[in-house]
Amino acid sequence: MKSILLKSFIAATAMTLMTLQALSQTTGYPFEPASRSDLIADVIRNVSDSAVASTIRGLEAFQHRYWEGVSRDSVVWWIQDAYRKGGISEVTVDAFSYYQTEQQNVIATIPGTTLPEKEIVVGGHYDVVWNQFRGGADDNASGTAAVIEMARVLMASNYTPRTTLRFIAFAAEEVGLKGSNDYATKAKAANRQIVLMMNFGMIGYRDTTQPDRDAWIVQYPGSEYEASLDSALMRRYTTLSPVFTTTFSEASDSWSFHSQGYNAIFNMEADVNPYRHYGGADTSGNLDFAYAGDIIRSALALLLTIDSQVMSAEEAPARLPREFALNQSYPNPSNPSTRIGFSVPVRSPVSLKVYDLLGREVAVLVSDLLEPGSYEKTFNGVGLASGVYFYRLEAGKFVQTRKLMLQK
Repeated sequence: MKSILLKSFIAATAMTLMTLQALSQTTGYPFEPASRSDLIADVIRNVSDSAVASTIRGLEAFQHRYWEGVSRDSVVWWIQDAYRKGGISEVTVDAFSYYQTEQQNVIATIPGTTLPEKEIVVGGHYDVVWNQFRGGADDNASGTAAVIEMARVLMASNYTPRTTLRFIAFAAEEVGLKGSNDYATKAKAANRQIVLMMNFGMIGYRDTTQPDRDAWIVQYPGSEYEASLDSALMRRYTTLSPVFTTTFSEASDSWSFHSQGYNAIFNMEADVNPYRHYGGADTSGNLDFAYAGDIIRSALALLLTIDSQVMSAEEAPARLPREFALNQSYPNPSNPSTRIGFSVPVRSPVSLKVYDLLGREVAVLVSDLLEPGSYEKTFNGVGLASGVYFYRLEAGKFVQTRKLMLQK
């Protein structure tokens, strides 16, 4: 089965993939590859930088988005209305108490079809720090805008998810992740099957004096596969440069879900906003909306890919290879084609290439992210001189080379 992922998938990341490539076998949520890469392009082109800017400015205009601010109920109503204007009918609030106040997470749900019991949660917090009487455009109106925009785009694209999608604007993050902690704790107690939590911190600020368009992917142990997939999709569908980090991993809402044993991914700007938490200095005038839009586009690509990959337990492959293996080509010698078999025990970025005696690459048979399974590729030596060639399989840390003979 062929994945939609990058033909040149990134094999090396800041953290090795090998221990977590067995994600489907260790979490109870087996995966299959996504089916159509053009679907992603069709959906993400509906992301509107101007819509993101409008949402950020709408939240920025509120005063006292702090947890005990006088406008907190008005903010909740505003977010509910934004979800509904985006076409979602199932919009609810999930209340919890904090210091004798009622706090409210705002939730928009797009029900799943084939696997509605499995969920993908997309979240960002809407509150600000105590002294941010006005502003909070980046921290974290930009993250909330990402959540709202992703929901809007999926509805506008008439996308029908396999799993249930929940878009959540969390309350009281700035005082210790209160909203996400409450939600994740209750989800775990109810044995909810959250396949992935996608979190957005600040995503709107970029140091325009620098030429790069770096974006952080904050990693969590147990979610290396999602982080690597996020990186590959970010490079494929945007001009952003993903940078792996663990900075702020415990300081935002994804930590609440990771702490409950759920897989989590956290996207954030790499040039951390110097104006955050400074009174009213965190304004939309300091933001790059096209940059924020690209972070949202790459996140949508990740959501669509994961949603298409989730399988029920009954759909999971019953028998899988136990180890990596590269078989001897057959027939060997060949004239002019031969078949090369290999085995992949865990989801891995795989490269299978053929070289001549001088080490020059003459054919690329595989350069993709592959599911666990046994595979066979055909090497056709038409146009090549008779002689000895080598074929090399690389999959994570596994590397093996074999020899074949081409006779004409």
